[in-house]
Amino acid sequence: MVWNLIAANSLSSMPWKNGGGTTREVLKFPLSSTIETFDWRISIAAVASSGPFSIFPGIDRTMIVTDGEGIELNDKKKRITLRQADEPFSFPGEVPYQGILVDGPIADLNVMTRRTRYSHSMRRHRSAGTSIDRGNVRVFVALADGLSCAVGTKSLVLAKLDSLLVDGRESVAVASADWLEIEIAQRHLEPKS
Repeated sequence: MVWNLIAANSLSSMPWKNGGGTTREVLKFPLSSTIETFDWRISIAAVASSGPFSIFPGIDRTMIVTDGEGIELNDKKKRITLRQADEPFSFPGEVPYQGILVDGPIADLNVMTRRTRYSHSMRRHRSAGTSIDRGNVRVFVALADGLSCAVGTKSLVLAKLDSLLVDGRESVAVASADWLEIEIAQRHLEPKS
């Protein structure tokens, strides 16, 4: 089993694809990929002002607000308001959302997968629990300070927005409330006849 603790305060900032804000990249695959060529990516965005979301053709996205009052997403057909207390929201990267801040800056966590190669899920857990391996990459993210995780015989405590990457057959026991479980699965395409 492979695991790696990624401290949120160790991540460097980079501009958004559309230049409208900044993001801190938590994980990506392949490691040498760019914002245009990744197969999957997890990042934390700082949203200081209202404006358009970056467009990512062929990418499935899920986001959750981690700090601030919230953001309204508007694509001219519907409006969705996301706040810290809400569940993760999934949408296609091609949708031209405008982000309108509810009351000041926010931060959000994003998972993106290239839909022809990978799929993902993001589940919010509001109580302690155990994650069972299903043969996929798993990432656990603390939504509050002091998230206690046990991986095999190792115990770890995560600060808010720290991430724990687990790639292996061990279960992970989380003894705290308010955490995310992200699972990334490779798509197995049927061969053409």
